[in-house]
Amino acid sequence: MYKRITTEIVSSSFLRDNFPNDGQRFVAWYLHCVLLLDVHQTRAAITDGQNDKQIDAIVVEDGEERRVRIIQGKFVKPEPIDAASLREVLSAWTRLKDLPQLQLECSGKLAERLEAMRVALEDDYDVQFELLTTGQLTAAALADFNAFQREMADNADFGAGLTLVDSGLLETRLSEAEKRDLPELTTEIDIDPERCLMCEESGVRVVLVMLPIAQCLRLPGIADGRLFRRNVRQSLGISNKVNKAMRDTLVHPEKAKYFFFFHNGITALCREFTLSSDKRRLRVRALSVVNGCQSLSTIYATSGKVTERGGTQGSVLLRLYEIPQDDLGEAISINTNSQSAVKARDLRSNDKYMRERKRRYELGVPGGYFITKRGEERPADKDQAKCHGAREN
Repeated sequence: MYKRITTEIVSSSFLRDNFPNDGQRFVAWYLHCVLLLDVHQTRAAITDGQNDKQIDAIVVEDGEERRVRIIQGKFVKPEPIDAASLREVLSAWTRLKDLPQLQLECSGKLAERLEAMRVALEDDYDVQFELLTTGQLTAAALADFNAFQREMADNADFGAGLTLVDSGLLETRLSEAEKRDLPELTTEIDIDPERCLMCEESGVRVVLVMLPIAQCLRLPGIADGRLFRRNVRQSLGISNKVNKAMRDTLVHPEKAKYFFFFHNGITALCREFTLSSDKRRLRVRALSVVNGCQSLSTIYATSGKVTERGGTQGSVLLRLYEIPQDDLGEAISINTNSQSAVKARDLRSNDKYMRERKRRYELGVPGGYFITKRGEERPADKDQAKCHGAREN
């Protein structure tokens, strides 16, 4: 990944002309090519520079995600890196606990992004820190990472998730952003014939199986996100309110055994499945979870407690559909991920009227750009919007 990113930075006039060093260009490359921000959003999100308080970028994701990403980049050759970068993330997290004071102390660019973050936090957006690097954490640094992750997630005042976006996860996310076909995940799932139903609905083969929680840990592709490549949303981290409550259930001996009744289940698609002759093993080709990313990620993050009890408590309902057609699979993914409410004001700033206003402004003002913000609870013609003039570089 390091060589590829270096090549793309060198060949990109946008990255070369708008950012003064490779550290900023690396973070901007990630925002633009992986998170798919446009050029204006990318420039606006970058906070790296003098007095940046160890925060390289802040991205507020509206819509389904409802998340604030806080990014610290470390662009190095593929080599071991120590915990210094992790301590910078921890320092940023500590400073962000007092947003008003940080806004007074930081640079103007960061202060502007902090205001966008403050508005999002008032609306219960989740906070996700990302250590973005092309290096590899040493064993000691990885131990520190796990400790920091737990500390940040468990904080009652300012809980946050922490993700290591290294070369492996970068490659997975970039592949998804480019809509490439990732390598198929093929696996075998042990099942109890008495807790399994196989049938057909509207020409689609279906398996419904009660899967022990501990067996969820054996599913491939949870750690690097490959299992969720067709999920419209990715993990929100264990600091998310729902995921935190789920984790509390998993670690509570009296609650864990009732997990099946508290949980809606997991929906997965595959190209093909076959049942072994003894009906105790399900062979699955091209497995992909389209609803259940939060659950499986939380179970995975709580794996120590799950395996501590030998996996004897708790099950989850797995719905597995054999669907070769991509269009039907996409429709299932969208329709099974509509549980998070999106407020009307979240949609207003991106409705057809505002998009047309944006198009006409940018056509009429050379070098200018028009940025919409999440609307207020008031008529559309009073929506907040910002128009900025910008000279071409």
